[in-house]
Amino acid sequence: LNRLRNLTLTVQLKLPEEKHEQLFEAYLLDPKPVIWGGEYLPREGESPQNALGRCYRELLSFRNERYGLLADCVLDYSFHHCAKTGVEELLELVTNNYKMKP
Repeated sequence: LNRLRNLTLTVQLKLPEEKHEQLFEAYLLDPKPVIWGGEYLPREGESPQNALGRCYRELLSFRNERYGLLADCVLDYSFHHCAKTGVEELLELVTNNYKMKP
């Protein structure tokens, strides 16, 4: 795993919290398997629908935080969801924001 990490560059496409609801709604319209990793924890008396919504949003927050710690470079949502962003802009931003690996 360390060898792979030394040979690659990990880029996180950051997702702002205000987009969590939109992603949850998209998930409800077209559900896909989700690896919860222990993050699906319904509360006592909580309806299944409310538990799913809360836990899904918490999972997105957890992943955003963890992926940011693992990434060599983090790209802001406004950048990677901009229609004008091309490959050259992407490579330039990644190169300029690359954290040197130890």
